[in-house]
Amino acid sequence: AYASIRRIKNSFNKNLVVSGIVLNIYDSKYKVNKEIEEEIRHLFRNSRVYNTAIPRSNKIIEAQKAGKTIIEYAPTSQVAEAYIELAKEVINDGKLQ
Repeated sequence: AYASIRRIKNSFNKNLVVSGIVLNIYDSKYKVNKEIEEEIRHLFRNSRVYNTAIPRSNKIIEAQKAGKTIIEYAPTSQVAEAYIELAKEVINDGKLQ
């Protein structure tokens, strides 16, 4: 992960600052996802790993095909609500309110 960030910084944006890590395509009903989450939180314990995880959803693909954001396409979907919660968490400096 750090190598990718370094490569992007060096090639495209020297001022890039990563504010945190987001768990994406997440499905808590699978044990492997919970294990990966634990590993990420451990490996990046000195960095911000946001509490809000973005769930796996076909609605994302449908929204992309429709040329809309997930908020426009399916505003009451679980994935749209997760993005809204993530935005709130980012705005509130990593704290859910």
